[in-house]
Amino acid sequence: MLGAVGNSRVLLLIVYMATLIAMSRLMFSALAPLIKAEFTLNYLQVGSPTSAALVFAALAYGSSGFLTYRFGPRVVLLLATAMMITGALGTATSTNFASLVLFQGAAGLGEGLFYVSAIVLLTNLYSASKVGRVVGIMEGALNFGVVLALIVGTGVSALFGWRNAYLLLSVLGVLVIIFEVRMLPKSMPNYHHTYLRKMFADPFIATLFVLVSLFFVVYWSFWGFVPTYLIDQLHIPYVLSGFLGAFCFILASLAAFAGGMLLDRVGVKRASLLVIILSAFFLALFALTRIVFLAAISLMVVLPALGSWLTILIASFPKRYPRHELGRMYGILFSVSYLVGSFGPILVGHIADTYGFTSGFLLLVVLLGLAGLIVQKRL
Repeated sequence: MLGAVGNSRVLLLIVYMATLIAMSRLMFSALAPLIKAEFTLNYLQVGSPTSAALVFAALAYGSSGFLTYRFGPRVVLLLATAMMITGALGTATSTNFASLVLFQGAAGLGEGLFYVSAIVLLTNLYSASKVGRVVGIMEGALNFGVVLALIVGTGVSALFGWRNAYLLLSVLGVLVIIFEVRMLPKSMPNYHHTYLRKMFADPFIATLFVLVSLFFVVYWSFWGFVPTYLIDQLHIPYVLSGFLGAFCFILASLAAFAGGMLLDRVGVKRASLLVIILSAFFLALFALTRIVFLAAISLMVVLPALGSWLTILIASFPKRYPRHELGRMYGILFSVSYLVGSFGPILVGHIADTYGFTSGFLLLVVLLGLAGLIVQKRL
């Protein structure tokens, strides 16, 4: 092990990487209004690159746990960063809709390779009593990456065009690789025994698979269309909508850390019910209101609440199962849940084209209600 100081340095690097990975994945949603106008896309097409990213992320998640134990987190994290850079550069130079979908898929590969390897690395460096807080810090960094995607993406695109925002992201990715080579540990414990079959026989696992899948359907479907909805339906100026989203994800960064602490204190069931109730109520308000102030307040609650819920669900695993199996478990979990979640943006985009955004967002409220029932009955 690296010791307390070495562990802290690795955690800071993971925070930096998580920030850029989130920027790579979520910047498309922030820039979607500009991309939609340039390529003359409908709402179904606007949702398609996000769905492609989720499908490719699911493929990467499915293999990343096994790759991490075969080659170590260092190799997989370097590969994740390379895919992030590829996605950013490719998106910046895209000339048609198909290339947008392809290179957003590459960004999805980067996310899928990063997350599980980072979790494996951190759970091996920190004790189980600190896992909730450490995962909360990483989730907070992911949300902070969205903040930067909104601020930097909106600012750079307003001044220099949306393509230059992606070019800047690729340069930052090169810096990450330099730090990874210097700071990431070159070896981790190698485990040969597997308990996956026994773990999958636990009903708790099946319940978490369903809940995480519902989370991603709701989260990606909601956030994927928020910037476009604010501009097209509520007529909020582009720059203002970007800063509103950025502020919401600043709150989400804090909420992710708070979610880990809440899990440590009250457990997964009570913590999940609290954030589901908050999310469902304010998401319904967001869908039904045409008052900008109420929509903004609702957004400031929904995104942080959803962000904290993912931390609660993910950080509950190390409290029940062997840490050396978490990489493969997380890989399978995110592979399945991302594949399920990839249908969300396409479905909501189709509903928005046909019936309007209110119907699409209310469907997400129903899914949150279903998640609440599952938590109440099964956890």
